[in-house]
Amino acid sequence: MSHERLSIRHAIDGGIPFLLFFVGYQLHSIAVGCLLALISASALAFLRVKRGEPRVAVLLGVFAVALSATIALAVGEGRSFFVTSLITNAIGLLVTAASLAFKRPVTGFVGKRLKREKPGWYDDPVRYQTHKKMTWFWVFLWVWHLAALLPLYALDKVAALALLTTFVLKPSLPLWVVISLMWGKRSRERQAGQPKSTASGSPGTSPENGTPQ
Repeated sequence: MSHERLSIRHAIDGGIPFLLFFVGYQLHSIAVGCLLALISASALAFLRVKRGEPRVAVLLGVFAVALSATIALAVGEGRSFFVTSLITNAIGLLVTAASLAFKRPVTGFVGKRLKREKPGWYDDPVRYQTHKKMTWFWVFLWVWHLAALLPLYALDKVAALALLTTFVLKPSLPLWVVISLMWGKRSRERQAGQPKSTASGSPGTSPENGTPQ
């Protein structure tokens, strides 16, 4: 199954445990909300394994929900179920921003890992600039998520946190993946149709004349 199709499915089921947590929390208690979230996460994990998705990725999804439930039960606040979302987005922002600061755009390494990028992408100025822009695209995602989550968390708006996470933030992650994959593919196709002379130079320089970007 392609990464694009997997991402679309994740957009549909990624936020379900968060929505069910809110339902259980509102109708009864934090414990019931956590139970519903764990049951739904386990059921979704079973379906994802049956679809042939990588077990490590599936288990990480269940672990994230279990960690959210553990924190919520330990703290005793409904909003605490969303602490893991704050941490995840903060880590994502740190990784992407740091990769840009060190001039090693992380999307290039991810593309190489997925076998969608050539091993020497960093030495190709066109590929380097593509992944630099793409990594900034991901920085924007993490900043947007944190800007939306932090005020709601501070104001203890559990309903808003649940709805935002379920219908906006969780679906945006696979959407960003699909856009990034299509972006990389089209960039490679355009570059393949250009003369090799346009791809000469060094990372961070213009392919045409070698001047800094």
